[in-house]
Amino acid sequence: RFIITGTSLTGSLPTQMARLSLMVDRYYLQSNSFTGVIPSQVGIIRTNLDAAGRGYNNFQLNNNDFCSDLPSQVGTSSTSYLTDDNSIGTVCGWDGTYMTDSRFPTMDGSTS
Repeated sequence: RFIITGTSLTGSLPTQMARLSLMVDRYYLQSNSFTGVIPSQVGIIRTNLDAAGRGYNNFQLNNNDFCSDLPSQVGTSSTSYLTDDNSIGTVCGWDGTYMTDSRFPTMDGSTS
């Protein structure tokens, strides 16, 4: 198991985490302060967990400060363990409190 929850760790996730995917059966990294884009290598971890019958819910990144879109390599099933209480689908660094402008009503920080 790889469990780091509620420790207020900051920064981005290293892409090298995928190297642990065959040695670790659970990744719990929720309730920290990780930021930035979720690396595409997360898809490798999810694929290996699913192939081993451990399921996607054993990889959790929810309740952090991730932004941007989910990488396509992550897939679309059971993403709530990755997206809940993050800012997935918004531009990284977006702060609507000072970046809104009535001239651009649809400018909301969305990546789509």
